[in-house]
Amino acid sequence: SQTFPKLLKQRDDTFADEDTAEETEMSKVMGFSKFGRTKSSTKNETKSAQKFDIEKLLSERPNANKWKTFGQSSQESDHNKESEDKEASDEDTSKSDNKSDNKLTENVTNVIATEEESDSDSDLIGPPLPPGFQLDSSEATEERNKSDDESSDGEDDYEEGSGSRYDVMPISHEIELIHGSKSVTALALDPNGSRVVSGGVDYEMKFWDFQGMDSSLQSFRAITPCECHPIKNLEFSANGDVILVISGACIAKIVDRDGFVKGETVKGDQYITDMSHTKGHVAMLNDGGWNPRDKQQFATCSNDGTCRLWDLQNLKTHKAVLKPRSSGGLRAAPNTCRFTRNTELICCGCNDGSVQMWDTRRSYVNTTALVREAHTKGSEITSIQFSYDGNCLLSRGTDDALKLWDMKMLKKPVIEIKELFNRFSMTDCFFSPDDRLIGTGVSCLKGEEFGRLVLYSRDTCELKHEIAVSAGAVIRSSWHPKLNQILCGSSNGVVKVYYDPNRSDRGAKLCV
Repeated sequence: SQTFPKLLKQRDDTFADEDTAEETEMSKVMGFSKFGRTKSSTKNETKSAQKFDIEKLLSERPNANKWKTFGQSSQESDHNKESEDKEASDEDTSKSDNKSDNKLTENVTNVIATEEESDSDSDLIGPPLPPGFQLDSSEATEERNKSDDESSDGEDDYEEGSGSRYDVMPISHEIELIHGSKSVTALALDPNGSRVVSGGVDYEMKFWDFQGMDSSLQSFRAITPCECHPIKNLEFSANGDVILVISGACIAKIVDRDGFVKGETVKGDQYITDMSHTKGHVAMLNDGGWNPRDKQQFATCSNDGTCRLWDLQNLKTHKAVLKPRSSGGLRAAPNTCRFTRNTELICCGCNDGSVQMWDTRRSYVNTTALVREAHTKGSEITSIQFSYDGNCLLSRGTDDALKLWDMKMLKKPVIEIKELFNRFSMTDCFFSPDDRLIGTGVSCLKGEEFGRLVLYSRDTCELKHEIAVSAGAVIRSSWHPKLNQILCGSSNGVVKVYYDPNRSDRGAKLCV
C-alpha cells in the first residue's frame, strides 16, 4: 500500500521528463529553442522591483510643507482659477465683440468701395491698359461718347408692363413662310410663340418651329388630318399641348404639337330633327375655339344650327348644346364662336348678321345678350374678338364693315368702319396687346395689286397703319402679345410674320 503511490509518482515524473525532452528536441529542430528568452531576460527573472518610501522622499525635499498642504489647498486654488478664467473670458468676449463690430464696419466699407470701383470699371471692355499708358482727354471723351451711343442703340426703348412696348408697330422687318399655292384659311401660334401651324383649302396642315428652323424657313411637317376637307380654323389649347382642327367635315379633330391625331368628336344622327338629341354635329363645321381657362373644354359651331361644348376627356357626346335663332324663330347657323376672356360668356356670330351670347354659368335655353342686326341683315359675321380688358367686342362681317361694341351698351356700335372689302367667310379681326388699336385684313378689289392689313385707333377711329401684305386677300391676321409680332395669312398661300428687332422677342428673330 505504501509502494503504490511511489510508483505513481515515479511514473508521472518519467512522463514529465519525456515530455520535456520531446519539447526540447522539437524546439531545436524548429529553430526557436531560445524564442523569447535572452540572457538579459534570464537575469531579470531573479531581480525584483525597487521599493520607495514616499513619505521619506517628501520629507527630504526642501518644499515639504507645501506638499503637505497640497490636498487642503487644491480646492481653493481650483475655485480661484475658475473665477479668474471667467473674468478673462468675459474680457475676451467684449474685446472680440468690439473687434467683430470693427471688422464688420471695415467689410462694409470695403464692399462699398469695391462696388464703386466695379461701377467705374464696368464701362471698360477688354484687357486693361498697360502701366504708364493713358489716353488723352479728347480721345477718352470720344471713346466714352461712342460707347454710350452703342449702348443706347442696343437697348430697348420700353419697359415691361408700361405699355410703351407697343407704341411703335413691329413691321420694320418681315419673313415669308410658304404654305402652298392656295389660300391660307387657318393660322395659329402657340401661347409661348415657338410653333406656328397653318391650314388651307389644299387640305394640308403645316408646322413651323421658330427655334428649330433655319434661314430656309421650311416647315418640318405637313399632314392632311381631315382627308379631302379644307381646313377652316386652327387653335392651340390654353397650355399649347394640343390643337383643335376645324374643317369642312362635321367632325372636329384634336392633334398634338407634332401632328399626331389624339381624338375626334362623334358624328351625330342626321335623321333626327331635334339637334339637342344628337350626340354630335350633322353638318359642315364653321368654327371652333378653346376655353381660355379650361384646357379640357372647347366649342364648335356648324351649319346644323348649333354650337356645341365638348369635354376633351369624353368626345363620344357633347357636353351642352346652344341653338341660335333668327328673328322669325327659325334656325340660324352660327358662322363663328368665341369664349370671353373670363369665360363667363360664349358668343356666336350667325349667318343672319346677329350676335348672340349665352352665360356659361346658367342653362343655355335663352340668350343672355342679343344684337339682332349687328351687321347687315343676311350677311355673315366672319370673326368676333374680345378685348384684353373684357370691355369691348370687335366684329367683322361680309358687309365690308368692322364694328366695335361696348359690352355694357350693345344697342349701338361705338365705332363702325365701312368699305373694307371682305371676300372670305374666315376673315379675322384682332385687338393690339394694349387694346389701343383694332385691325383686320382687307381683300383686294378688281384692279388692286395687294391685299392690305389696316389698323385703326380704338378711341378716335383714325387710320394708324396700312400695310400692303401680298398680291391677294388678307384672310387670317393676329398680333401675338408675348412675341410682339404680327402674322398674316393670304389667299396666295403665303404666311408673313412682321417683327421689330428691338421691340419683338424670339419668334421670327431666331431663324433670320
